[in-house]
Amino acid sequence: MNPKNLVPVLVLALLAVTSGARASGAHDADVLVAIGAGVAGTWETEIEFANLEDRNLSVFAGEQPHPFVCVTSPCGIAYSALPRKGSTRVVTTSGDFGRFTGRLFIGADDAEELPTARARVVNRARPSQAIELPLFRRSTLVALNPGVLAFPFRFLTAGEHSNLFVSEIGLSSDLTVTIEAFAFSGERLASTTRSLAPGETLFLVDVLVQLGVTGISEGQVRVTKTGGGGILWGLLSTVSDDGRVTVAVGRHP
Repeated sequence: MNPKNLVPVLVLALLAVTSGARASGAHDADVLVAIGAGVAGTWETEIEFANLEDRNLSVFAGEQPHPFVCVTSPCGIAYSALPRKGSTRVVTTSGDFGRFTGRLFIGADDAEELPTARARVVNRARPSQAIELPLFRRSTLVALNPGVLAFPFRFLTAGEHSNLFVSEIGLSSDLTVTIEAFAFSGERLASTTRSLAPGETLFLVDVLVQLGVTGISEGQVRVTKTGGGGILWGLLSTVSDDGRVTVAVGRHP
């Protein structure tokens, strides 16, 4: 080929590669992680979306970090159409989710930008009782790969208690953790070791009682990764006598 003719060919090839790279780079296949989300009894999860893009999207909340076709109900995923520059809502129900996973992935199919989202768990038997859930990008948590999560707690009345969620969000490796309770002074009071399968979420109701700790109102619940290649993440929810619930994350990404 004549060298003069080769120049346009190389330019076209370079433009094609650059255009493809831009298209690939613009696609956001990431998802948000919602620990504590799911369906359990009268409790359901509501996710509200706002579209950043000038085109329609299909958004989802599911047990896997990607959309998938439902074959047999309950599927473990719920979808909604998100209009261009608009908003929508996904509500998890027992018809879509047959079990309480304690963790959901929230995302959009073929989005250039991940929609903004707000998630909360609502008690249908008592709609005023709702829990706002913190959301974090899964890619951020995987890159962080925390080895320790530390949750502060403080009980103002004798009837308050804290529930612990510990989740493996990498989905490809198991995880072993040590769960400890520390007093305000830093004195270790109790500990236990638990193992999680890939994708499993451990839910400990009244975690201090399960650790054998009583008569303490302030301190720290600490979760340490001690084995396995899984990705650790978690949440501590504290329930008050009047039904109010507050949440704490064990680390700030």
